[in-house]
Amino acid sequence: MSRGTKQRERERLSGVLAAPFAALGRASWPRRILALVIAGAAVVAGSLAVWAKVRPHVASQPEYLSRTSDMKITAPPAWIHADIRAEVIRDAGLPAQLSVLDERLASRLSQAFSLHPWVALVAGVRTAYPDHIAVELVYRRPVAMVEVSGGLLPIDADGVLLPTEDFTPEEAHEYPRVAGVTATPLGPVGTRWGDSKVEAAAKLADLLRDDWTKAGLRRVLVREEMTAESGRRLVLDLITRGGATLVWGSTLGSETANEVKPADKMKRLRQFVAADGGIENLPADKRDLRR
Repeated sequence: MSRGTKQRERERLSGVLAAPFAALGRASWPRRILALVIAGAAVVAGSLAVWAKVRPHVASQPEYLSRTSDMKITAPPAWIHADIRAEVIRDAGLPAQLSVLDERLASRLSQAFSLHPWVALVAGVRTAYPDHIAVELVYRRPVAMVEVSGGLLPIDADGVLLPTEDFTPEEAHEYPRVAGVTATPLGPVGTRWGDSKVEAAAKLADLLRDDWTKAGLRRVLVREEMTAESGRRLVLDLITRGGATLVWGSTLGSETANEVKPADKMKRLRQFVAADGGIENLPADKRDLRR
């Protein structure tokens, strides 16, 4: 090919390549902006496609791997003696290392920790370069021990069954007792007991948590009572360490029309505790907090 022919070929190719840009230069401003937007979108789409292909390889690089045993979690409260992180790693079968670039990491860890009986909520999973993983947890709090044949079973304020092995006999002794329950738990630890008596007693024990010891209370007794207005309904009694009985009344939120509200019952209970002789010396006709 002669030198003149090569020159003409180069000019032709240059014209072809420059044509779109020349057209863009001749276009109106709205068309120019639209063309630039389309070009930018194409670049972004291409970049994402490339990243999707190379991400698994990049994620497996040593600088993005974190030892699972080094994963940070919210510090458990004093009443939990179990090693939450170690138990979750074991039960979920998590690998020895996790990548902070794993797009499924957050959902995987959320599911693993949510299955632990002490975990009420997985509030979030955070990762940071190069190898930091942190899981924010909300833990369940025990409020009472349900008296069952052969021992005591711990529950939280929602009536969720908690692990018994985390309580020494001395610790279990300090919690409010729940009596009058005949139903056994419907599921394993970490799930609701499944009985309205347990749930009603748990909510009352939680309400009275700060006053329980000062008032000298020992257990919540759940019983059924027949009424002319609504037939059979649950009634809660408070039993003191000395054996005295206070009638609390309806389950929380189910008070009858002639029954005072929980706040008024709390006020009256505190007055009884502050009086000379306390609850134990109250006359029988004063031991009904409903009226």
